[in-house]
Amino acid sequence: MYLRQSDKTDKLKHDRILALQYDKGQRSYEDEINQRFDTDDFNTDLFDKYREVMNSDISNEDILNIRTGSNKKGYTNSAILMFAKHLEIYIHN
Repeated sequence: MYLRQSDKTDKLKHDRILALQYDKGQRSYEDEINQRFDTDDFNTDLFDKYREVMNSDISNEDILNIRTGSNKKGYTNSAILMFAKHLEIYIHN
């Protein structure tokens, strides 16, 4: 992908392409699968709190599938943001 600015054309690097897609709303960071996430880093207390607030008895896996779009391919960044113990390991500024 190239970006035209004034009288020059620059080839964009992958991170710049992603940034443009986020800015234009073509891509959502929260919906992306995070392949590096370790399921041992889920905070089970947060799942319990979620069930309490929602007055529900659904499983942790169902919460992740319904609320965050996680699936068999992996866990989304939104799942990590909501339920990880150490999200700073997986989510960078």
